[in-house]
Amino acid sequence: MSKRKYIILFSTIGICTVLCVVLFINIFRKPIISYSPDNLYKITYNKSERKTTGVNLETGVKTYTIISDVPVTPTFIWSPNSQYYAEVFEYQDGKMHNIIYDVKNGMGIGYNTKPVIEELSKTIDITDDNINEYVTMVKFLDNQYLLMEFKYTPTSGQSISGWYIYDFIGWTVRDVHITK
Repeated sequence: MSKRKYIILFSTIGICTVLCVVLFINIFRKPIISYSPDNLYKITYNKSERKTTGVNLETGVKTYTIISDVPVTPTFIWSPNSQYYAEVFEYQDGKMHNIIYDVKNGMGIGYNTKPVIEELSKTIDITDDNINEYVTMVKFLDNQYLLMEFKYTPTSGQSISGWYIYDFIGWTVRDVHITK
């Protein structure tokens, strides 16, 4: 093979390699974008920076920026009135990390699993509180209540799971259903 053919061959391989790397970066680093039901807010999760940013699309004003130490990609769920959204992270080991945000006021809202533990304690023996790591927000039922799922394996080893309705404004739990 002539020297010129080698140059063309290696140039082609080099160009293909660069294009594959650029394509890989664009596919796997593309931000996740979620719009509120009223299309007034846009939430963007930047994978490479692990940063969630909220923007009011009407005013163009950035409502908040949150840096996450969670190395997984979130799922977003919105309340019907577009005031709240939940950012749900699932780790590879099945553990969950959930955050609720009030986009109109630009602040996070904590959630409390203590009422769930108290309610479950009436039915089963809960010896530790690692249930916190296995609770996930499924969907907003309205502008105050979330459908939550849980799975719990006490130190005894018998795994249980179920769901409940969570009032994230009043921090209360109702309708706990256990499936074993």
